[in-house]
Amino acid sequence: MQKYGVIFSIITFLLCVQCRDSEQSKHVAVLYQIDAPEIAAGFLSSVSLAADSLGIHVAKIDAEQAGAAAHLDTLVSHLDAIAAPAVISNPGLAEIIKKKCKRLPLLRFDTDAKASDDYYLTGHKAGRYITNEFGTAGRFGILTPSLDDANANESIRGFREELLTIKKRWRQVNIITYEENPAGALAQFKNMNRFGARTIWFLTDGNCNIMPTLKNYKKNCYFIAADLRANKNSIKLLREGVIDAMATTDFKNLGEGLVYALSGILQEKGSARVLPFKSTILTSRDAAVQFEQDIQANAKGDSEHHENLE
Repeated sequence: MQKYGVIFSIITFLLCVQCRDSEQSKHVAVLYQIDAPEIAAGFLSSVSLAADSLGIHVAKIDAEQAGAAAHLDTLVSHLDAIAAPAVISNPGLAEIIKKKCKRLPLLRFDTDAKASDDYYLTGHKAGRYITNEFGTAGRFGILTPSLDDANANESIRGFREELLTIKKRWRQVNIITYEENPAGALAQFKNMNRFGARTIWFLTDGNCNIMPTLKNYKKNCYFIAADLRANKNSIKLLREGVIDAMATTDFKNLGEGLVYALSGILQEKGSARVLPFKSTILTSRDAAVQFEQDIQANAKGDSEHHENLE
């Protein structure tokens, strides 16, 4: 009889632990609006992995889907916190967050508004990627709509500073602006490529209108673009091999950061905060867009530089 009593006590204890764990587990929702499916997949994967590692239940809601508002409305009473874009294009979803989610901790994040420092870091990352791929010497050119865009100029500055340091022997062959005179820009581009030497071209706009024309003259050229928003059109150019690589927002890091930030808020370790910007490189491999894995030293260098900027 004593034996059965011990077994019963063990079962009761395990059920209590399971019940307590269930009560303590947190439920959060992460709303997102990312138009490029490949980028969204990377973002969602990192959200799931981070949530699993923390024992958090996460609902991932595409804010642009028609049923997103109804889905969130059903979940509200079971949620402990929400992460949502700063500006939500779905009016029904925005209204639910405004009226029904007042009691919940709300973490806002912005994938559209970027600071000049972000553009500089993205250009710097693009330059570092080129030196890792092609070595410490070569030729590069710049393609930009105009020189009147401060953010574009910052990405150019970051790219050039990485390639023109003392230990590197890269040479800038030209900087071409195409917005006011596309025909003249194309003529300059063709003239620069007549020598046959490989040239790395850095584009400050991943979805620039001149790209479909340039792809017909791509011989000996390598195109790397800076596009922090990684929209569907630029991803299409990347997938088709028109753009060889693209420096963009590290959406995987963003997804992971959102979950950890929500966890911190729920544990009362801090309030909602602005997540630090990080960039990454996208490449096309076997017709599939891939995120390049950062070398640990490079990732550390980006972090230290960002701290210096702050």
